[in-house]
Amino acid sequence: MCGDGQAQASWAQSGGGGIGAQMMLATPKGMRAAADIQVGDFLRSTAGGPVTVVARREVSDGADWVRIPPLALGNRREVFVAQGQNILIESSYGARIVGSVAVVVPALALHHWRGIKLRAPGLNAPRLGVSFTLSRPALVLGCAGVMIAFDGPANDMLDTADLPPVPALSLGSAQQLTACLMAYEAGLALGRMRPQTAVF
Repeated sequence: MCGDGQAQASWAQSGGGGIGAQMMLATPKGMRAAADIQVGDFLRSTAGGPVTVVARREVSDGADWVRIPPLALGNRREVFVAQGQNILIESSYGARIVGSVAVVVPALALHHWRGIKLRAPGLNAPRLGVSFTLSRPALVLGCAGVMIAFDGPANDMLDTADLPPVPALSLGSAQQLTACLMAYEAGLALGRMRPQTAVF
């Protein structure tokens, strides 16, 4: 079986997180560019409640960016996130491997899957990014349709209100999951496997 199915009990980032400064994020008053969001401002979690930005860090243009092309994760246009940024992916097939349809993974783990690439800053990549720490860990919707997972205080768990817990995978486990998803989708393309319902 692909993957070890082990999820971290807490999903504090190991460093290297961040999103392009011009990426729009959901706030209680509508969408705002990440660059304009400051400490004390509110973001709107996917659970519906507001979460406070308690720390903000700029990500230099020396960071490596992961480019998520349009439609790779249901996003309507390309998205750039730092390689250590945690994001949400969903897969009914992946649920067989890790026991949950939705998981939080480091963006770097998605390299090579569905055209997602590690891309150094340059043409079409953001020159500046930002990273936030929130009053509690939460998923926040980006305007392109990608769910961004932001940290909260150490050892806090992801706020999903009445939703099932969302596990966070280590980089190694997430890479194994991605390899399984690539193999599964390649098999579908070759007509060797029956399609699953609602795969992503």
